Amino acid sequence: MAKNCFENSQHETLDFCSNLEVSGGLNTRMFYAPADFFDKFTLPTDTGDFASRITIRESDISFKSGKGWKGIDVMVDENELKSNFVGNRENKKAKAELELYIPSFRDKNIGFADTFKNVPTVYAVIDANGVIWIVGTKLKPAFMESADAGTGKKYEDNSGIAVKISADTKLFRFKGKIKTSAYTPYTPYTPYIPYIPYTGYTGYTGITFEYFNGSNTEYVEHVFGERFNGNQTLTASRLLNFSNKVITEI
Repeated sequence: MAKNCFENSQHETLDFCSNLEVSGGLNTRMFYAPADFFDKFTLPTDTGDFASRITIRESDISFKSGKGWKGIDVMVDENELKSNFVGNRENKKAKAELELYIPSFRDKNIGFADTFKNVPTVYAVIDANGVIWIVGTKLKPAFMESADAGTGKKYEDNSGIAVKISADTKLFRFKGKIKTSAYTPYTPYTPYIPYIPYTGYTGYTGITFEYFNGSNTEYVEHVFGERFNGNQTLTASRLLNFSNKVITEI
């Protein structure tokens, strides 16, 4: 070598007390977010001590407005997190791998796998000792390798999805809190039709208009039971509330 690259290598003692109880396995709640949801994702440098070179702090990452982590419940004792190397000698590279089992063979779980099969994603995993680990980054996100869904063959068999995930980057420890984003249900788009008072009609029924009241969409059905002349408003209008099927005069 033209230069000795190893003369200043970090050199530390790895102590361990045999009386310290360390549990294996993962927590049954983990978190995920598409890599594109992150606004900032600062990685540690490789020049620090053993722990700091793989540690991401809470201030190092931030989400875009309205984005955040979402949770996944996984089956107990069926999940594993791995950190390993790939590549040839003197050209080794770190790789993170995650295996998880999502219980229940149901539409929402299978839909999750179908939706995220090709989505660049970052996962936050809590091990059985309470340490949070990050699989994937904004620059090098994690991807699904497989998602095998099955009902099982026997009554006592597991039913759900066995998912394998990998990221072409090292495994990072996260020193911070997982803050989940608020749940926003999907609302199909409905064109807005403003309320327009009608005049001059007789016996005209069945017209449906829509207007917005705050964040709720309500429907107004105008029932014409009399003649309206000039600019007279529709006193026979009724508010049809579909949530509780109660019709209220307005």
